[in-house]
Amino acid sequence: SVAEQVLRESICPVLTVRCTPVQNDLVGTWMTKNPVTATPHEKLASIAAKMHAGAFRCVPVLGDGAPVGIVTDRDIRQHTGFLDQTEAFKAMSDALITVTPTTHIGEAARLLRDRKIGALPVVEDGKLAGVITTADVLEALTHATEHPE
Repeated sequence: SVAEQVLRESICPVLTVRCTPVQNDLVGTWMTKNPVTATPHEKLASIAAKMHAGAFRCVPVLGDGAPVGIVTDRDIRQHTGFLDQTEAFKAMSDALITVTPTTHIGEAARLLRDRKIGALPVVEDGKLAGVITTADVLEALTHATEHPE
């Protein structure tokens, strides 16, 4: 390497420092922190209003601070006409798939693609830390190609 050649041929003392790359490839860098959430017994009408007001397509459902499910815009559409009577736990996705802030962004992308879902709750120490969406993953990948390090 160039650094090795400089070290070998220098006539004066030289200090080399290994540069640690910035961890832009982790979910924690790109996730939405402190997302809007719902409770298992919250009515879908309330959740739909939150989604509309925030212009997002999913809301994590928390029980004692831990994610127990997620309500998506698809879940809302499937219960149209019954939003005032239906509680989140009756509509939310059953098999919750989560990642951690230290999950590689590529792994999150693979999970989103393979499961055909739009978002993953990000969990740290059993509590919700954020949400990573398909749009977040695309932003990370776009950033990587526009700003190679």
